[in-house]
Amino acid sequence: MSEANETINNETLDETGSDSSVNEVVEVPWEEARDTYEVRVELIQTKKYLSDMLLEHERRKMSILDRMSRLESAMYDSATMIQEKLSLNPEWTYEFKLPTKEGEKAYFIRKED
Repeated sequence: MSEANETINNETLDETGSDSSVNEVVEVPWEEARDTYEVRVELIQTKKYLSDMLLEHERRKMSILDRMSRLESAMYDSATMIQEKLSLNPEWTYEFKLPTKEGEKAYFIRKED
């Protein structure tokens, strides 16, 4: 908007650099300024809408990331409990192969250290 103001201000200067208008302040009737005013109001509303939308998006994203973190932790805790229940050596490294379909068996596969 400042570039537009500079352009408008520069148009009032003549070639010698002096102000060609008699008055320093020029009134613009409402009828002529209405469209520009309405566009500015729409721009302000659009910026606020975008700001609100992005803020809500970030809140939802943080909530989802937090939920994913809790689920991942619960998954590892559950696998550790199963490993302990089966009395597998905690010093050995195992890969836990989960079933791809409900009702199938899962496997602990010992990995070489």
